[in-house]
Amino acid sequence: MKKQHLTFLLIIFYISLSFSQDRKIEFGIKLGANYTISSVSEKGPVKFDNKIGGNFGVFINYNISNKVKIRPELIYSIQNLDYEANLFNVIDSSTELKKGTQKESYINIPLLLKYNFTENFSFLFGPQVGFIINSDDRFIFENEVIIFDKAKDNLNLSGNLGLSLKINEKIETELRYNFGLTELNGFKNSVLQLNFGYTIW
Repeated sequence: MKKQHLTFLLIIFYISLSFSQDRKIEFGIKLGANYTISSVSEKGPVKFDNKIGGNFGVFINYNISNKVKIRPELIYSIQNLDYEANLFNVIDSSTELKKGTQKESYINIPLLLKYNFTENFSFLFGPQVGFIINSDDRFIFENEVIIFDKAKDNLNLSGNLGLSLKINEKIETELRYNFGLTELNGFKNSVLQLNFGYTIW
């Protein structure tokens, strides 16, 4: 099932490569840092410590006009979290602090609209489909490390809002907020990203 989902996402991206060949197309690579933010949909004894991860991938700009571009991307993203949980001990009516880590790797495909306010300053927004290709959750319980290496849910839908600053003809920097819409294993993940892009052609 994982291979089928990943193949589907790759097909979407490569179709976008061949689409609209009569328009001016820019192709580039990007990399950056993720700051993962998670929340629980219901109130509970869990406290998160947001962590830094990384991302890299490729992008395409379809120039619709001088002001507007369509920007599909294919991104590999690592999203990390630490968390703590106060668990109640029914034997002595006490609470005990337990700790865990979550490290997930995604293949993300954002489909963005890029609007140029000026020649160098742009606003980006649009949906994103993500697929978890690796999940490593570790929880320390009674001095033993319990590893959960498979997530119940694999597909993640989210939205993107961002600002982009063009440094020169080839290099741009971007600040983006990716807000999770899908609850994955009890959590909704959002990511703050700082990226640098390089236009190859």
